[in-house]
Amino acid sequence: MIARETGLSISSVSRALKNSHEISEAKKIQVRRAAAALDYRKHLRRPTPNFLTISIYTGEIDRRAQGSIYAEIYRGIKEEAQRHGVRLIELKRETLFAQLTNSEQQFEGLILMGFDREDYLEALAATGKPIVLVNSQDPYGRIDSVLPDNLGCGAMVARHLQERQLSATLHLVHRARLTIEKRLEGYFARRKAISVPATPANDVIVDPGSFEERDLDTIRKEMARALNALDLRQFDSIVCWGILMKRALLDLAIAELAALPVVSVDSSEEAPHPGQELATVALPGRAIGSQAFQQLALRQFYRDAPGVRLLLSGRLQNA
Repeated sequence: MIARETGLSISSVSRALKNSHEISEAKKIQVRRAAAALDYRKHLRRPTPNFLTISIYTGEIDRRAQGSIYAEIYRGIKEEAQRHGVRLIELKRETLFAQLTNSEQQFEGLILMGFDREDYLEALAATGKPIVLVNSQDPYGRIDSVLPDNLGCGAMVARHLQERQLSATLHLVHRARLTIEKRLEGYFARRKAISVPATPANDVIVDPGSFEERDLDTIRKEMARALNALDLRQFDSIVCWGILMKRALLDLAIAELAALPVVSVDSSEEAPHPGQELATVALPGRAIGSQAFQQLALRQFYRDAPGVRLLLSGRLQNA
């Protein structure tokens, strides 16, 4: 199956799975990705008895929040862990950084969700232990990452607005996250490709500032302050570049915005206001979580291979 999927010979696949020096790293990575996608575990060594737990940092997420991508990612990880008899050990925010800088790392494998602290990545990579970043990435490719195709999500939003002939857009963003920056990058790249100029009249960005995602009250207040300074009648559409922004918009309940069509990049199909037109770029959170676990399991056996970045596409859907 893997040979057919990759176009390689059976002998090459076999050598790649055995981490043979006769196979290039590029082909090994190709085979590992195919093995993970096909759940082709009979050719992989079984996990050692020491790999019984995975440490996981979930950020400041509310797993009960409807539509939260992190809730869906965690669900995907948890389902895989239960299927393989692996216990999840959650790292708390209060002790996270102390544990990451501990010279005697105790974790067997580590999954970090929404972790943008580049200053810690070099030390983590130096541990040589299996680590996967989820919904974030190592800019130097030292650590594996699994995340949505944020550039593609941004381009998808731009195309949707173009098809609807909507050109005066209010963007609600939280630029404290690298993922949001990538989505905006994809959006403006697509706009440029179709010769739509990015001007203050076309695209107005409201950013409440670099606050923690858990501080929704502060984000909501800062957003309200920024929106009060604008003539909201100039807009014909709204883009919420994450579920946090849509929650803030819902709580503010601004009458001038209630009738505008909304595009939201998250996993929720709930419009901010009853009857409001909504298009959602749904993110495959559960699949991201499942893939993150599988990549961590593969990394246990191929610790010297270059870092792998796996991108999963979103899907535009209308409510």
